[in-house]
Amino acid sequence: MTILQDFQHWMEEKLTIISYLQEHDSLIYLRLESVLTVLGLIQTFEEITDEDLEVFQWGFQYLNEQIFTLEQLMLEVSLDAIEQQSVLYNYMMDLSDFYMDAVLDDDIKEACEQYLLLLQGLLLHQKPLSDYIYSQIESLYLEAKEPYVSIPSMFESYMDISDDE
Repeated sequence: MTILQDFQHWMEEKLTIISYLQEHDSLIYLRLESVLTVLGLIQTFEEITDEDLEVFQWGFQYLNEQIFTLEQLMLEVSLDAIEQQSVLYNYMMDLSDFYMDAVLDDDIKEACEQYLLLLQGLLLHQKPLSDYIYSQIESLYLEAKEPYVSIPSMFESYMDISDDE
């Protein structure tokens, strides 16, 4: 079985969640839409280059991790409750991506871990994010050793490049 077939089977398994997000014009879906679009686009290519395959694999892995995290949260609260906190959820996932992908020193990594736990707790208990905590997290992004570009932004760029060709 190829990765394209694996993705197709995965999409069939996750259709309920993805459809829910799409039908509710979810901010969570909007965050993942560029990745889904690029993967769908690559599937239509007559010839897939090694670069396209690498992008596909990376995007598929990212989507799988994102949906897995959502499913784990759904063990504790409903998808409706998560959707009601979609801004907080997306912020938590952005911080998680930053934690996993950016070049960070140990102090920033430790702070990210603490804030991720805090954001998850706020989400699970349907509590708002305070301006103070928001500003503290934003300062972490500024302390990173290199500028950070989110994965969804990279996929948006990929779509722009594909449109130009």
